[in-house]
Amino acid sequence: PQAVAPRNATEALLHDIWSDLLNLPTISIHDSFFDLGGHSMLVTKLVMRIWETLQIHVPVRRVFEGPTIAAVATAVEETRVSGAEPALAEITPVSRGGDLVLSFAQQRLWFLDQLHGAGAAYNMPGAVLLSGVVD
Repeated sequence: PQAVAPRNATEALLHDIWSDLLNLPTISIHDSFFDLGGHSMLVTKLVMRIWETLQIHVPVRRVFEGPTIAAVATAVEETRVSGAEPALAEITPVSRGGDLVLSFAQQRLWFLDQLHGAGAAYNMPGAVLLSGVVD
């Protein structure tokens, strides 16, 4: 299929961002970000670049739900028209007096350690050469 060019200024800006992130000169507004080589880490860069360029927050979830320039442009326009930014969860400090809740990744590692016993599968070896006085 032939590439569909951006139809408006928002799609053109998104095309430029995608083209830069994916290192592709021509992208159809209907091409999937992921089919073009995008991945979850690039989605976070995409969202940040959209914020830096347009001062509009597009949730990462929206890119996964509609991974095309056309779909993300629609999300940008909906936010622009409504004037409503997505509600972000408030981060509240927790007491350090007791045990802290493990993240899902930490829970998984603890479970695997309990299941298989102590091992070196998740060790990340490294060497550091220090010179001079160490305090």
